[in-house]
Amino acid sequence: MKILEIVGENYSGITSGVRRACRGIVTDGSRILMSRETVADQWMIPGGGMEEGETAQQCAEREVAEETGYEVEAYEPVLEVDEYYEEMKYETLYFRCRIIGRTETHLTQREMDAGAVPFWADRDEMIEIFSHHEEFAEENEMKRGLYQREFTALKEIFRSRDGGIRRVDDELELVPYYPAEHTALEWYRDPELCRQVDNIDRVYDIDMLRRMYGYLDVHGDCFYIRYNGMLVGDISLLDIGETAIVVSRDYQNRHIGRRCITEIIKLAREKGFSEVTARIYSFNEQSRRMFESAGFRHEEGDIWVKETD
Repeated sequence: MKILEIVGENYSGITSGVRRACRGIVTDGSRILMSRETVADQWMIPGGGMEEGETAQQCAEREVAEETGYEVEAYEPVLEVDEYYEEMKYETLYFRCRIIGRTETHLTQREMDAGAVPFWADRDEMIEIFSHHEEFAEENEMKRGLYQREFTALKEIFRSRDGGIRRVDDELELVPYYPAEHTALEWYRDPELCRQVDNIDRVYDIDMLRRMYGYLDVHGDCFYIRYNGMLVGDISLLDIGETAIVVSRDYQNRHIGRRCITEIIKLAREKGFSEVTARIYSFNEQSRRMFESAGFRHEEGDIWVKETD
């Protein structure tokens, strides 16, 4: 886990105390869950100070629930930002979190006085807002420091994730897997799509979807398909050279699948695979036509093959 430092101009050079806090990064597609203080029109990532006897993970989960009403699982610490002001050191640990339920908010009196409300905001818009932290240097040093910290954190967290994005064309990008199951669940609740992909007569639930994505992410490369800024499906390349793709039925018949498969073949070539395989059920004529148009040939049973040369 990376540690970043912010040293304020008023730092004395001597640290006499340390305060530790935890914050939760909760995303859904391109949106991020924020806490907005409406009285001062001030934004921040949900979180707060650690209480005696709790772990950092428990702190992040409790703070997000209290401020936003979402129960979350803090499953991965991704960044620590250490700030130095006067004679104090402020350690803030950021966790990736996934939503597991809903609950009631429990705001402090200060948060109620500030008009704090949960808000799903566009991630890039929040980075842009936080990037103007120096504009508050004269009028509100506390807000300037807060915005500098959140800007530093979001830029670092999402820069590392976005580094693996594969641009297909002006409309399409392959975005490395991150927890956006509540978005993906929309297309995995389509019975016909689930039958086409997995030959099952039931739809996915959130636990089943998380297990699937977890397996794909550990045993290969798993991407979301982003079409004109919207997540519309997923595609994977396993370490054994097998690929699979799902496109929401609302976005089928736009040649999305063929274009994404072509990009996956490029990835397979980069990884040294001589061929890519796909398992396509005999009744799924639409997928068979798509893979055939991408250069795959039917080998035997449900297996289709494409050389990467």
